[in-house]
Amino acid sequence: QTLIYDDEVLVGASDWENPGTSFDGVRSRLEGKQFAWEVFTVKLWDSNTKTNGQGDRDFHGTHLSWSDFNRSLEVNPYLFWLRDQRATLKNFHLVGIHSRYTRAQVDVRGEVTQQWGERSGQQAWAQLEIEPSSQSTFRFSVDGLWASSGFNPLFPSTHKWLGWADVVGRRNLLGVGARGKFELFRELGVEIRGLHLLRADKSHAVFQA
Repeated sequence: QTLIYDDEVLVGASDWENPGTSFDGVRSRLEGKQFAWEVFTVKLWDSNTKTNGQGDRDFHGTHLSWSDFNRSLEVNPYLFWLRDQRATLKNFHLVGIHSRYTRAQVDVRGEVTQQWGERSGQQAWAQLEIEPSSQSTFRFSVDGLWASSGFNPLFPSTHKWLGWADVVGRRNLLGVGARGKFELFRELGVEIRGLHLLRADKSHAVFQA
């Protein structure tokens, strides 16, 4: 099964690749008019099919989505736990919040995450997108991001936000970007994306601690 949360910066389907990203596990969902709450546990690596033992790699989490009556404001807190026992025990705990506000032709979204465990780390990003008018076929956005050298980007969708940088990992990055979208026909459009990325910590290599 696929797991898709928020803008897929941490957990997404990654459908750019032929096999995509899927998980073997159990997920439960409680849904109301203004909220949806999910809890999941999945197995990433199973060295013993009979019991949980040394060598397994597991991913657990909970995600809450809430929106106001007009669906203009969304607030989504989450908690993820990556437990890796393939060599020595490694634990990564991540807590964060994703939010989005939409009004008329303006869309603002962003996310902040704190990680602790085997390594501590943080990441944050935000985007402002504007459509000049309701009749316009053009949209323009600017965004910024920061991820510390110790941050573990988990399982993002690749090529959605940072291109190749999504593949190698949103780690030790500081950057700004801009995007322009043109709709030529109903099912055909053109998108132009520009990025300027720097190392957040110059004492470490980019994309890795």
